[in-house]
Amino acid sequence: MCRKILLIMFISTVFCQELTTEKEDIKFIKRNNASLLIDLNESDVEWLGGLKYSTKDHFGKIKIKRGKINISKDYKISGTVIIDMKTITNDDIKNEWKQNLINHLKSPDFFNVEKYDTAKIEIKSSKILEKLSNENFLIQIDAYLTIKSQSSRVRFNTVVDLKSPIKTADGTLIFDRNDFGIQYRSEVHIYDPESFWNKVETTKSTAMDKIIKDEIKIDFSIKTKPELVVLD
Repeated sequence: MCRKILLIMFISTVFCQELTTEKEDIKFIKRNNASLLIDLNESDVEWLGGLKYSTKDHFGKIKIKRGKINISKDYKISGTVIIDMKTITNDDIKNEWKQNLINHLKSPDFFNVEKYDTAKIEIKSSKILEKLSNENFLIQIDAYLTIKSQSSRVRFNTVVDLKSPIKTADGTLIFDRNDFGIQYRSEVHIYDPESFWNKVETTKSTAMDKIIKDEIKIDFSIKTKPELVVLD
């Protein structure tokens, strides 16, 4: 009986050692051309906009639908991020006007999400500007932003952790909505004699109080899913 118990203990010990060894063989490594998926649950995108001549801005969030980031051996970044325009929210209004603003942003006056339900950022090139602490890098990104089927070049900076198994990127992108045909109450028309602002039955100073900023600010905090590789 004792021999059977000893035999069972020996087999169990060997089996556990094999499992432990197998687990230790699973490591994070960087390939020559790493292609990493964006972790949708751990990434955040926030928007900010508002009236041109007011200190109060509107802000909210919007979700990433899918995305993939490519990092070459020499740390060049490319990739594509798809934004789900139907997920626009508002965080600064607390009353019944909250949904009114969301509905207006989704309407043809702005992003017309029923027809154009996604936006896209295509990263074409990158340039390391500065090495920061903790293996982070300040990187300049050149990309094409597509909204309502219209594309425009954008350039922005982001702080990227290139060394960790889970890559992170934090930064701000600012774009002009006129580049995408979004001209509702745009400031570019305030001095146009044929514009709406010069036809309203009020003073121009009163009309200017209703002008909406042309620039929209996007703050982002992106995390990728880790790359798991089983080593032999």
